[in-house]
Formats: sequence, structure tokens, C-alpha cells
Amino acid sequence: MEYQSAKGWKTVGKCVAIDDAEKDMKLKVVIHEAEEGGYWAEVPAIPGCMTQGQTLQELIENLYDAVEGCLSIDMDKIQLKHNDKVMELAV
Repeated sequence: MEYQSAKGWKTVGKCVAIDDAEKDMKLKVVIHEAEEGGYWAEVPAIPGCMTQGQTLQELIENLYDAVEGCLSIDMDKIQLKHNDKVMELAV
């Protein structure tokens, strides 16, 4: 069952999402020149989240993938109780 409330919440089964496409998460990234050439970057707000690229353009593309991968979870491994809900938050 899907419904939308006045506050912009959208519910599908046990999943709840805030319907607000205008919000973007902004993260600080530290970019380093690699000794062997190219670049590597880390995202201090997400421990262990880092990537590399031969050019700045490739590094930036890889950063999007790295952040998405670091923040993603496998919902099949999460045990929910009967009244638990999963929420996606756009910040």
C-alpha cells in the first residue's frame, strides 16, 4: 500500500521515504596527488571511504561511486520486527 501525507512522506510497505528531490548531501573531500601519478581522495565524514583516478575527472566520477557504495546497505541482511520501518533521508 502506498500513500503520501501532507508532510511529503511516502510509504510503500515498510519503507518510508521523504519526497524532497531538492535536498542534496554535501560532503567535504580531501584530494591528494598520488606519488605514482594521478590522484586519490578520501571522504573524512565516512571512515574508510576513498578512491583514486588518473585524472581529476576520473577521480570525481569514482568519488560518486565510492560514496554510494560506502553508504549503501544490504536490506536482506537487516532483521526488522513487525512494527519497524525503513526510512530514506535526503539531506
